[in-house]
Amino acid sequence: MNTATPPIGANVHAASCVAAAFAKWGVEPSAGSPEDFGRYIVEESRRWRATVASGALTFE
Repeated sequence: MNTATPPIGANVHAASCVAAAFAKWGVEPSAGSPEDFGRYIVEESRRWRATVASGALTFE
């Protein structure tokens, strides 16, 4: 048995733990390219910049 590669069950368990954590945080994973992700970050930054700047949100 090759101990360097975890059994498939470990991978499935890890994936379900990640999915549970995402659900807890309200995150919906989606597929896409690094460029898609970059565009998403730019769009979200623009979207929330005014709200944060207005003082409606605070960071701890």
